[in-house]
Amino acid sequence: MDELIKRGEEEKTAIHKMVQEEMGKIKKDLSMSTKSELEQLKQRIEELERRINQ
Repeated sequence: MDELIKRGEEEKTAIHKMVQEEMGKIKKDLSMSTKSELEQLKQRIEELERRINQ
């Protein structure tokens, strides 16, 4: 029984890794931005708006 549980956990981990890799490929192919990149752009826009409004 313990062997089955261990095997199930290993397979779950392997599937999770494959899904993460595929999602990374899809994001790259679609040229999607990360949350971090969007936040940096937002901050940059806010800074430019402050400069314009001075």
